[in-house]
Amino acid sequence: MAESAISAVLGNVSTLALQETTLLCGASSEVEFLKHELNRLQGFLRDADNKQRRGDEGAAILVSQIKDAAYEADNVMEAAEYMCKRNRLKKGFMGAIARYGCLPSDLSTLHKVGVEIKSIRRNISEIFEYATRLKIVDDLDVANHVPMPTNVHPLKKLDEEKSWELFSSKALPSYKRSAIRNVDEFEKLGKRLAKKCDGLPLALAVLGGYLSKNLNAQIWSDILSDWPSTKNGQMMRDILARSYKDLPNHYLRTCFLYLAAFPEDYEINVAYLIELWIAESFIPHTPNHTLEETAQRYVTELAQRSLVQVVDRSRAHGWIEGIRIQDILHDWCIEEARQDGFLDAMDKTAVSLPKLRFLRVLCVENSALKDFSSMNQLTTFSLSMHPNIPAEVLNIFANMPHLVDISLHQFDVLDKMPAEFPQSVRRLVLVAHVIKEDPMPVLEKLPRLVVLELSGYKGLTMCCSSQGFPRLQKLRLGSFSIQEWRMEEGTMPKLFHLTLWDCEKMGKLPVGLLHLPSLGRLELIYMPQISEDDITLKELQQKGCEVETRG
Repeated sequence: MAESAISAVLGNVSTLALQETTLLCGASSEVEFLKHELNRLQGFLRDADNKQRRGDEGAAILVSQIKDAAYEADNVMEAAEYMCKRNRLKKGFMGAIARYGCLPSDLSTLHKVGVEIKSIRRNISEIFEYATRLKIVDDLDVANHVPMPTNVHPLKKLDEEKSWELFSSKALPSYKRSAIRNVDEFEKLGKRLAKKCDGLPLALAVLGGYLSKNLNAQIWSDILSDWPSTKNGQMMRDILARSYKDLPNHYLRTCFLYLAAFPEDYEINVAYLIELWIAESFIPHTPNHTLEETAQRYVTELAQRSLVQVVDRSRAHGWIEGIRIQDILHDWCIEEARQDGFLDAMDKTAVSLPKLRFLRVLCVENSALKDFSSMNQLTTFSLSMHPNIPAEVLNIFANMPHLVDISLHQFDVLDKMPAEFPQSVRRLVLVAHVIKEDPMPVLEKLPRLVVLELSGYKGLTMCCSSQGFPRLQKLRLGSFSIQEWRMEEGTMPKLFHLTLWDCEKMGKLPVGLLHLPSLGRLELIYMPQISEDDITLKELQQKGCEVETRG
């Protein structure tokens, strides 16, 4: 994770170094030097991280120092980039001055940026000295040393025949067999490896996925020779760690660990997940490919390795549209992400926030915590309280400008939505017993919102304006009391998936649904009052919209 943090920072530094170099008034050389130093740190980091996982306290300190330096660089680059963007917006005479020279306010900011960069460089020099004393070398095999929760969930085991069937389908799929010269040798080794998995389906699938990417008989033989003679829990750790470490790059490893931010057994919408990955700068720029295309390849790679389970595909194109991560892998991701201060999960026993300066993901469950004012670096915030979340919690979001994912379960009574949510939000889940005021006029203005799940609005009417929800793709409304839903033409131009759940006073579907150009799937759950003869429902089906009713 720390390696990925540095990579994200390097992306920001590279972009900044290419923009507004005249405005930076000489600071560009400092930026380039910082980029060079961060590149050097990446070389140290991988080996230090390996040693840390073996319990080396000195290496653990080094990893922490490198991570802090990377995030410090990120913060100072954000300040400089903001200045660049602000000056690009200036027009007229003052704009001309800004393009050819630095204004006093800019000089002040640049001075501060320069001082901070020099401080970071000093810190990096000290890190290099410390790393040299530790004699960090790349001679460690860490496949057997990545920690995992000890409470591995009991799984139903397969017999030997079923084990081989599952393992071979992953490790030696039919489309690869024709290209393998010595299939018999691989099958012989594979059967012995499958037997070592002791009938555990997840172990068979993940190890098979790993080996399918490494069709080398010597590698298979080495794994068999090195197989640990330990119990199932350690065996699973070894297999998951090996498969994780074998992922082709640190970007993909980071994307995989990010899945820990989702609830256990949650069905993850791939389009939304890709939005989050891109927002977090986890996806690199690749020649001749968009960021979305690269991210989609990452999803496919994880599925081929059985690190995620495919639950939904596009019928038209075969693309993966929904995935789920099994609970054991989910626990492993949480533990791995926690080590780096990337994610934390808190329960009712917690009395204070974790002292993690660069925490990005925070999940709080049934805790008495109320003060989240120091969490201004968060990108993902999940809060679940019983019996209810205090209504004033909604006021904290004004101080969280980087949030892309908010999940709140549950409020008692909300008089209205807060005046502002962070403009960066891409997913919002909000559950309440009662929402008194129409939430749409506030929420429809969020420019990047892709997924919205709301529960508890008790008004009789609701309105979505013509310019509302420009990027929304998935909408779920539950326990609404609306009788009329007015939808102006032009609203929700990208909405594909709509779910209405237990909206008992909605006697008929709104005609406005017919004007949603991208609507392809409608779910009606516990909505018996909407009959098959509903005019809007019939017209939607005629237009090719998939309709599913339950309950």
